[in-house]
Amino acid sequence: MIANALANFANYKFYVGFVFSLVGSVFYFLGLAILKYAHMKNSEQVMEYRTHYLKDTRWWTLFTMFIFGWICEMVSFAFVELTLVVSVLSFGVFIGVFYTAWYIAEKITRRDQIGVAITSIGIIISVIFSDKVYQPLHPITISFISSQIIDFNIPILFVIFLVVLPFIFILLSVFRPFKNVFFSTSISSSFAASNFILFKLFIELVKTSAETNENQFVHWETYLILGLSILYTILHTHFTQVTLVSYEFTVSNVLYYIIMSFLTVCGGELIFREWSGTSVLQLILLFLGWFLQFIGVLLLLGSHTNANSMYPLTQLNDPRGGHLVRVSDVDLDFDSDSDNEKPHSNLHEDEEGQQQQLDSSTTKPTTTPKLHEEKPLEQQNESTTLNDSQQLLDSK
Repeated sequence: MIANALANFANYKFYVGFVFSLVGSVFYFLGLAILKYAHMKNSEQVMEYRTHYLKDTRWWTLFTMFIFGWICEMVSFAFVELTLVVSVLSFGVFIGVFYTAWYIAEKITRRDQIGVAITSIGIIISVIFSDKVYQPLHPITISFISSQIIDFNIPILFVIFLVVLPFIFILLSVFRPFKNVFFSTSISSSFAASNFILFKLFIELVKTSAETNENQFVHWETYLILGLSILYTILHTHFTQVTLVSYEFTVSNVLYYIIMSFLTVCGGELIFREWSGTSVLQLILLFLGWFLQFIGVLLLLGSHTNANSMYPLTQLNDPRGGHLVRVSDVDLDFDSDSDNEKPHSNLHEDEEGQQQQLDSSTTKPTTTPKLHEEKPLEQQNESTTLNDSQQLLDSK
C-alpha cells in the first residue's frame, strides 16, 4: 500500500498537476474572498449594478484572479486525478479566510491556528494516499461514451444527472421554501462539479487523440462537451457571485466547498474509476485526510461568524415577501465604526417623526379655540364702526 501510494512521487506529472491545483485553489478562493469585500464596498455607492462593476477596475482585477484560479484547476486535470485536485482545495479556503481577516484587521484566534494545523495534516494525508496520476483502464472515446449511454451504465447516467442537477436547483429556488443559502450555494457548487466532470471528459478525449490514432475531434460530441463546459463556467461564475452578494461568505463557502467536493469525488470514481486497484486501507486513509480537512475548514470559518464575522451579514431575506434583498439595499460600512451609529440615528429619526406627529395632533385642538376667540373681536370691530357712523350722523 505504501509503495503504491509513493510510486507516483517520481512522476513529473504529479508535480505539474499538484502545482497547478495548489495555485488554482489559492487564486480561486482568494479571488472569491476579496470579491465579496468588493461587492460590499461597491454596494455603498448608489449606481446601476452592471454599469458599476464593468467600470470598476478593482472588481475586474479580483474577477481575473478568480478566473485564473479556475483555469489552473482545469489544467491540473490533464496531469492528476480529480481526487487530488479536491484534496488541495481546502488550502485555498483558509488562505482566503486569513487574507480577508488580515485585510479588514480582524484578530487571528487560537481556533484559527488549530484549524490551519488540522487542515494541513489532512491535506498531507490526502496527497500522500491519493493515486495522484490518472491512468485510465481504457481510453476515453466518444464511441465508448455512446455505448455507455446506450447500455444505461450508471457512471454515464451520473454524468447526465450532474449536467441536469443545477437546473433542478434553479427551478426549486423559484419557490419560497427553497429561497435560502443552501439552495443558492447548491446551484453554484453543482455547476462547478458538473464543469469539473465535463472538462475532465474533454481533457481525456484530447489525450486519447494525442496518444492514439483515434482522433476524437471528428465527432461533434467532442465540441458539445467543450461547449457545455464553457457554458457551465459562465453559469457557475454568475451564480457564485449571486451567492456572494446575497449570503454570508463563511456559510456559503463551507457549503460550496462540501457540495462541490462531494459531487466531484463521486464523479471521479464512478466515471473515471480512479480508485480501481486501490486498497481499502488506502481509501480509508484518503477519507481520513478529507475528514480532517473538513473539520479544519469548519474551525476556520466557524470562528469568523456571528459576532466575530468577517462580514457582519447573515442571510439577507425579505421577511415580508421571502425574496432576496440586494446588498445595495443594505447599509454597510466596514471602514468606520458607523455600523453601530446608523441604527441609532435611524431610531432618533423615527422618534423625531413620532414627536412631530404628536405635536401636530396636540396643536389641532388649540387652533380651533382660537377661531372661536376671534369671533368676539370681529363683533367688537363691527360695533365700533357702527358707533363711529352714528356719531357722524349726529354731528350732521
